[in-house]
Amino acid sequence: MAKIKKELLFIPQLFASPFHLGFGVYTICLHTDSMGENDFERIEKHLKKNHKQYISPHQLSQYTLKKNQYFLLLLDQLVGILLRYLLQIKRQLLS
Repeated sequence: MAKIKKELLFIPQLFASPFHLGFGVYTICLHTDSMGENDFERIEKHLKKNHKQYISPHQLSQYTLKKNQYFLLLLDQLVGILLRYLLQIKRQLLS
């Protein structure tokens, strides 16, 4: 989850493009310096279609988990750990 330290908002990033597993809250980080025109068009189209599924960073502090969502938070964290390990394995196999 996002944390505020010394008035800076730290938001953990999970994906580099829009991706959703069907539950939970996810963050994406777009590397606009390496994106081409097609990438921008694809992101714009995606955001127009799915804008109701997104919140801005300043809205994170207003996002609260309901009692029945703590299991999903735990599952999100476990999936995040699993994906990081899978990416490490992939990188090792490609190098």
